Amino acid sequence: QRSGLGGITLFAYLGGFASATGMVMIEAMAVATMVSNNILLPAIRKRTQGQHFSAAILLTRWASAGLLILAAWAYGNALGGRYGLVSIGMVSFAAVFQFMPATLGGLFWKGGTRAGAWTGLLLGFGTWLYSLFIPAIVKSYWPNNTFLTEGPWGWSWLRPSTLFGMEGIDPFVLACAASIAFNAMGYVLVSLATEPCRKETADAEEFMRVSLDENAVNMDLMDAEGVLILACGKRSLVEALLSRFMSAAEAKTRTGRIFRDLGIYGEKMTLFHLAEIHARVERDLAATMGAANAYTAVEQAHIFTDGERTLLSSRYADLIARMKISPRDLLRKVNFYQEREQILQQQTALLEKQVAEKSAMLLETSKFAALGQMAGGIAHEINSPLLIISLSGEQLAALARKEAAIPKDTVLTVASRIEQTVRRIARIVQGLRSFARQGSGAEDRKNVSVTKIVEDTLSLCQERFKNHGVKLEIRHQDKNLSLHCNDVQLEQVLLNLLNNAFDATEGLPERWVRLESAGSTGGGALIRITDSGSGIPKHVADRLFTPFFTTKEVGKGTGLGLSISKGIIESHGGSLSVDHSCPNTCFLVTLPPATAQAALRTA
Repeated sequence: QRSGLGGITLFAYLGGFASATGMVMIEAMAVATMVSNNILLPAIRKRTQGQHFSAAILLTRWASAGLLILAAWAYGNALGGRYGLVSIGMVSFAAVFQFMPATLGGLFWKGGTRAGAWTGLLLGFGTWLYSLFIPAIVKSYWPNNTFLTEGPWGWSWLRPSTLFGMEGIDPFVLACAASIAFNAMGYVLVSLATEPCRKETADAEEFMRVSLDENAVNMDLMDAEGVLILACGKRSLVEALLSRFMSAAEAKTRTGRIFRDLGIYGEKMTLFHLAEIHARVERDLAATMGAANAYTAVEQAHIFTDGERTLLSSRYADLIARMKISPRDLLRKVNFYQEREQILQQQTALLEKQVAEKSAMLLETSKFAALGQMAGGIAHEINSPLLIISLSGEQLAALARKEAAIPKDTVLTVASRIEQTVRRIARIVQGLRSFARQGSGAEDRKNVSVTKIVEDTLSLCQERFKNHGVKLEIRHQDKNLSLHCNDVQLEQVLLNLLNNAFDATEGLPERWVRLESAGSTGGGALIRITDSGSGIPKHVADRLFTPFFTTKEVGKGTGLGLSISKGIIESHGGSLSVDHSCPNTCFLVTLPPATAQAALRTA
C-alpha cells in the first residue's frame, strides 16, 4: 500500500484464493465420489434392499467431501507448515501409486487373487507409512528423535531415509521403489500360493469381460423366432429401479427415453430388446453411482427372469452355432472388426479434412476465375481515370509555361478533378482487395447494406458490360435494406451471376441485364438477376447447380460457379433458384433477415 500497489495486491490475493478454493472443491468432489461409489454405497445398499436411496447418494458424497476436507486440514495442521505443497503432494502420489500393482494385475493377469491384492496393498502401504508418512509427523513434533537419525532400536539399516542401508538415494525415490517392490512381490507370491474362489472368478468374468460394440451386431437380422414378452411389465420394473436413485419424474422420463430410443412403442418386445434395455439402464446408472454399484443394482432388480435369461442364452448359442465358429475365433474376429472400424473412422476424419481443404481451394479458384473474366474491364476502368490525371497534369504544366501566375480557381478546379479521379481508382482497388481477401464466412459476418454490396460488385464489372454494349440496369426498392452476412462471399455470388448473364446474352440481338433488390416477407432480402435470354430448359435447370456441370464450351467454364454460389447462399440460411415463371432467364436469391442470420451463426 505504501508503494500505491494495494489494488494489485488485493487482486493477486483474490486470484490465489480462487485458484486454491477451486482445487480444493474439485479434488474433494472427485475423491468423495470415488469413496461413496466404491465404499459407502455398497455398504448402504446391503442394509436398504429395495428402498429408495437417491438421497443417500448425495448425503454420502457430502459427508465424504466434508470428512476429506477436515482430514486434509488436520494433516496440514499436524505438519505445522514445515512442508511445502510439493512435498505433501509427493507423499500423496506415493500413496496412490500403491494401487498400481493390483490394478494392472487385474487387467492383464488372470492369476491374481483377492488375498494377493490385499497382501500387496498392506505391504505397500505399510512401507509407505514407515518411510514417508510417519517420518513427516515425527519430524514436525520431535525433530531430534533417534528414530529418524539412528533408526528403531539403533538399527541404522532401518532408518526411514536410508532404508536397508541404501545411502545416496533420494528418500522419496527410495520409499516409492521399496513400497512398490514389496507391494508387487506380495501380490504375485500370495496369488501364486492361493486359488481364487468361485465368486472371485465370476466377478472377474463379469466386470473385466470384453464388451462387444453395441453396433457390431444388427439386431434386425436376428430372428427371435416369435418369442415376445410384455413391454409394460418391464417398463414398470425399469422405472421402479431408476426411481430408487432419482426422482420419480426423472425416472419416468428416462425410462420413456430408453424405450423410444430402442423403437419400442407397442405392447410387446423381443428378448433382444430386453437385453438392450438391461445394458442401457446399467450404463445410465453407472454415470450416477459407479459401474460396480450399477451392475449390482440392475442384477438385483431381476429385469430378466430365469426363463428369459435361459432362452436368451440359447438364442445366442444358436446364433454362434449357425456361424460355425469357435469362441476364440469369434473374439478374434470381433477384435479385428473393431480395429478396422477405428481405422475407418480415422480415415473418414482425414478424408473430411482433405475435402474441406479442397473445397476452400475451389472457392478461391472460382473467385479468381470470376475476377479474371472482368480483368479487361477493370484495366480499362483504371486506365480511364489515369488518363484524366495525366491530362490534368499536362494542363497545369502548359499554364505554368504560358503564365507567370496560374489563377487560383483554375488550380482548385484541376486539383478537385484529380482528387475525384484518385478516389475513383481507390474504390476500384479497394473492391479488388476486398474481393480477393480470404474468409470462411461465419466469423467474418457483419451488418452490411445490400446497396453497398451491389455497388462494390458493379465496380468490378460495369465497365465490361459498357464496353460490349450490354445494358446494365440496377433497381433498389429499399436502399436502407441490410443483411448480416459475409459481404465478400455475397459479392462473389453476384459477380458469378452477372458473369453468367453476360455470357448468356452473347449473340442476342438485344443484350440487357437487370439486377433488382427488395425486401421480402419477414424482413429478409430478395435479389433478382434477369437477362434478355429466353430462359433455361427444364432438363438443364435440374442439373444447373451440380458441381462441374456447364453448358459453356470447353475451356470457358469450370461448372463450379453456380454450385459454389448456392453453397454460399445456403450457408447464410437463404436459397438460390431459377425463377421459371419469368419469360426471360432469371435467378432468384433469397436471404433471411439480419436477426435470423445472426441466430443461424450462433447455432
